[in-house]
This record gives sequence, structure tokens and C-alpha cells, in this order.
Amino acid sequence: MDASSLQLLLGIAVFIAFASVGLHISRKMVIHHHQLRRGQNWAAFLFGLAGFLLSTVLLVPFFHFFGFLFLLVCFVGLYGTVGLEIFSRSMIESIFGLEKGKAKRDYSLAKKYEVEERFDLAELEYRKTLEEDPSDNTARKHLAELYIRTERPNEALSLLWRCVEDAEDEGQAFSWAARIADVATGRLNDSKEAIRALESVIKKYPQSESANLTRRRIEQIASAFLKESN
Repeated sequence: MDASSLQLLLGIAVFIAFASVGLHISRKMVIHHHQLRRGQNWAAFLFGLAGFLLSTVLLVPFFHFFGFLFLLVCFVGLYGTVGLEIFSRSMIESIFGLEKGKAKRDYSLAKKYEVEERFDLAELEYRKTLEEDPSDNTARKHLAELYIRTERPNEALSLLWRCVEDAEDEGQAFSWAARIADVATGRLNDSKEAIRALESVIKKYPQSESANLTRRRIEQIASAFLKESN
């Protein structure tokens, strides 16, 4: 087999791989409405671009201009959706001055699954969001509430503690600490965990107006615990 034949076969093999992956991604995004995560979008687009360029180098010497035009149409048709998704996300973040991964989230699909009591799918949606943006405490709070609803209080507490630790302001911190106290006392009968959560935010924000209310709640929990012990 001479060098030209080998180049042609290699070019065809590259094109088949490039087209197969592109077709699979397009079907998922267009037909099944599956949204890729940011990293997956970039990986798919760069793979498609590399496949297009390599196919062009290998096959255009045989098919000339029409070969290039065919490959370009394939690239745009198969990977255009991914490229558009990357471009649209970048434009939104640029226009509104949002940091990477901080664009306003839409939790409607996960909420829809919750209403339908398809809790496994709702959990999956929230987890996808957190994989893409681990700092999204709103998704973490929604997931914690889902765990509470499905009788998984220990997992909920773990998420709520992370919310308290990453809270952007004292209002959020006191609110999430109070929710920990609700779950700890109401679902686990664990007064110590409730008090620990409330004390942690008082220590962080001792001068806050919410601190006095939180201290009174600690007293109430401690008093109830002593009554139960006796």
C-alpha cells in the first residue's frame, strides 16, 4: 500500500470517528434535550474541531474544494449546537458581568420532578448543578430539603453544614443554622447537633441582631433536653 492510499484510509477513519461522535452528541442535545456540562461542551467542541482539521489535512488533497466544503458542513451541522451553547453561555456571563459558573440557575426541571415525586431524577439534576458549580448553595439547599422529604436527614445535615460554612452573609448563615437545628431536633432528636450549629453562627457573628434570638433558641433546646433527660 502506497503513502497516498494510507493517507486516504487514515483520513476516512478520522472522518468516521469525527462524524460518529458529532452525531451522537447532536442526537442527545437536539432530540433528547440533554444539556452537557461546561467541561463536556468544551471537550466535545475541541474534539470536533480537531477532527475537522485533521480530516481536512488528510482528505482535501483527494477531494479538493468540494471535500473541504463537505467537511465544513459536517462540522457545523454536527458540532454547531455545542459551539452555540458555549458561545451563548459566554455572552450571558459577559453581558451581565457574571463570573464563571455564577449564571442564574434554573431549577425548574428538578422542581418538576419533585412535584411528580420522581425524587431520584430531582436528586440527579441538583447533583449535576453542584458538579458544575460546587459553590451553588441554592442547589445544595434544595437537595438538602429533598433529602429531608425523603427521610435522609443525616445527608441533609451534611449539606446544610456546608451551606452554613459557605454562607455569603450572616442572614444566610443564621437561616441555615436554624434549619440544621430543625432537622436535628425534629428528625434525629439530637439536641447537641442543633446547639452546635446555632453556637457556630453566634461565634462567627456575635454582634448580629439574630444572635440574641439564636441564644434564646439554644436555651429552649437545652431546657427541653434537660426535661427529657429527667
